[in-house]
Amino acid sequence: MIKIKIAFYFLKAIVCGICHFGDKKWQIAGKELISKPTFRLKDTDSKDVFLGFRMLKRVWSDLQSQKKIVDNYDILVFDATFKAINNRLDYLLWNKNYENKTNICIGREDLVKYVNPFFAKIILVFLSMFFIPITLFSKNRVNWSLIIREYIETIGLIKLVSKKGIKIIHFFSPAEKDANFLYLVLKKISNVHIYKHPSPGALIAHNQFLMTDTLVLSSHYQKEEYQLQLNKTISCQAIEFWPPENSKSYLDFYKNNKKEPNFKIGFYSHGGWLRKQTNLSNALFANPSDEEECLKVVIAFIKKHHLPLKIYLHPKEKQNIEKTKSYYFNFLNKEEFEFYTEHLNSSFDFQSVEYGIGAYSAILFERDYCGFKTLVWREKQGKFPLLGTAFYKNSFDNINELTNKITYL
Repeated sequence: MIKIKIAFYFLKAIVCGICHFGDKKWQIAGKELISKPTFRLKDTDSKDVFLGFRMLKRVWSDLQSQKKIVDNYDILVFDATFKAINNRLDYLLWNKNYENKTNICIGREDLVKYVNPFFAKIILVFLSMFFIPITLFSKNRVNWSLIIREYIETIGLIKLVSKKGIKIIHFFSPAEKDANFLYLVLKKISNVHIYKHPSPGALIAHNQFLMTDTLVLSSHYQKEEYQLQLNKTISCQAIEFWPPENSKSYLDFYKNNKKEPNFKIGFYSHGGWLRKQTNLSNALFANPSDEEECLKVVIAFIKKHHLPLKIYLHPKEKQNIEKTKSYYFNFLNKEEFEFYTEHLNSSFDFQSVEYGIGAYSAILFERDYCGFKTLVWREKQGKFPLLGTAFYKNSFDNINELTNKITYL
């Protein structure tokens, strides 16, 4: 019975991860299940002693309704949520010669609806007897609590793949803590071919030990990073290089629209300060304090040279604009900077600034892909940028280095 088999795989991975026993891949997958940071819950949830009970209650409630899929499909587009599914699908159709009718798109939150609730609830009770006591005391409470939901989601995913003729999965949430576990289980139970699509940022951020059949890279930095270091830790049979997601629209835009920059310096924010305030920073690769240090150096430079600064806000900052204004007014006078406020994404405004600068943000990798001058903050104690990469050559951690880069780049 598939539900029992998947429960066994969860226990196998966890035991391998804790005891450093058995196959290396299962050790990695198990360790990530119980300790890798996740984007699915808030930082403050780690302080909720009863989180395991709340997770069980939520999953139990979601299991009340069941969805059926009548048709068979060749390709599954799998993502963390359903919000960006249409963009994902357009991206695939742009880069692959797929027929639209052969695709099914699923956000992982919906996987619960494809599970027969009766038997799932029985096994869930037994698993919860093991996991919930751990959630009461473990510092990794969030990870252990999520396993309750991940178990049901894995059943739903396997059911879709095995019963609906799916041959290919395009996996758009490879940074999540159960991504490698799902890969191992899928390969045990089916012959499906899996593509994983990391965001254009540094692979080492969340995908250092990624496992897949085909790895899709979408930035120059990722290619260098893989060649210099991560080919030793990433497991894949093939690599494909695609343009960054959503780049089709702005690549076409730049072909038909040329203009000279009207700002010397643009700062690209990752919104680290706001994520920290809203308890969404634990899973971040970049330290919010690094971004603030970068901003201070950039401000010192523009003040020294009497230059205006253009600031490109993170979407979370745009949603909290009054708080964001107050934050930046702590460092700059109103006449010294302006926000990018156009309705188009900031990726359509690369031409407006000669040098795009930031600590760590996916938009910087997209800017670099398009060939615009890009400078990045070099983390003093971090892993970015990697020595030997072009980004490392164009990195800085003080005003003197920044001055030299802008003078000679």
